[in-house]
Amino acid sequence: MTSHETDRRHLERQILYARPIIILLSILAILEWPTSPASHRCRIFLFAYLFYSLALIVIDFVLNGRRDWSAPLAADFALILILIYLSPFAVPIWFPFLFASYAAGSRWGLRTAFPIAAALALIITLVNVVQREAHGFHLITWIAIVAAMFASGAGLAFLGDRSSRFASQSHFLSSITATMQVEQGLAESLRLFLEELAQGTLVAGQLASCPRRWFSPRRYGRHSLLEFITRRRLRLRLGPPQQPQHR
Repeated sequence: MTSHETDRRHLERQILYARPIIILLSILAILEWPTSPASHRCRIFLFAYLFYSLALIVIDFVLNGRRDWSAPLAADFALILILIYLSPFAVPIWFPFLFASYAAGSRWGLRTAFPIAAALALIITLVNVVQREAHGFHLITWIAIVAAMFASGAGLAFLGDRSSRFASQSHFLSSITATMQVEQGLAESLRLFLEELAQGTLVAGQLASCPRRWFSPRRYGRHSLLEFITRRRLRLRLGPPQQPQHR
């Protein structure tokens, strides 16, 4: 198992073990609410959600890394939508919402996590605040509540995305460092370095800060410089400068 796979598995296990802890916080919140038919239904649903999260941990323990498996986040979002409908107030929903935002940022990136966090923040506000708790709020207050909830979800999504990017960049830098083999010679080390740089940039997209001219086909014909290195297996031959012959 490579270092990148190890880091990714570590992040997935963080998400896996954080899920039941987050649900326990929601259960504690609903236990503080006065007993009613709505709170009773929400309590039963949260316990079922807790058993589901524990079953995911058992499945991961049984597989024990023998198969590349991760719990589907789509199921969590579906369960959160059900929880939004069943919960009599907003507090039990905050914890799964923040967890789902972090997990989406870690697994899917910011471009997907930000719209999801915005949609969930709007739904939570409309269902649990506007209709059930705050009939007398002004429009500006509702907008502020949505913005605050989205900011919290977006912040955790950003944190999850940065954690995932850090793991990928650490793997990329370690693979680049491994190409510097002094005993193989300077030319071979540079060739391996350029090939690893091209493959990491084109395939995994690790170097977002590379100059755009490296990717411009107009400067190097039909292919960019990095594509040329990858396709042609460019071999560098360095030697002493040729001295002019004197008669």
